[in-house]
Amino acid sequence: MVDNNKEKVNSAENNDNSVSPEVLEEAKVYLAEEKAAEAREFIRDEEIKADGKFLHYTKVILSGILDQIFVIALALVVFGIFDLALRVFGYRVALREEVFMIIYVISNILYYPILQEVLHGKTLGKKFIFR
Repeated sequence: MVDNNKEKVNSAENNDNSVSPEVLEEAKVYLAEEKAAEAREFIRDEEIKADGKFLHYTKVILSGILDQIFVIALALVVFGIFDLALRVFGYRVALREEVFMIIYVISNILYYPILQEVLHGKTLGKKFIFR
């Protein structure tokens, strides 16, 4: 795929009119993304070499623990809001632990993809630990 995109860019640079401008722009975007991914991988490898494997993996574990603390806090907030909303209508949560567990699981499932999209591949734990 990358080689195909390189061919498209090269043929467009040689004034070959067989490639449309939209395809050319898409090929350039893919190439830029590939270069950025390679740069991120290189930086990650350099961090591991500089820190040492034991320290790096300790940081990974600590960032995971910190992320779980954030998820539990998020689940507690959502559960509190849900409980208050039910009380406004005159109801209350009978199975508190089970409802909290369901909210925790949903929060845990949504936390990682949303934060990695917002924070460009990192979570809050990685942001704090890997400065």
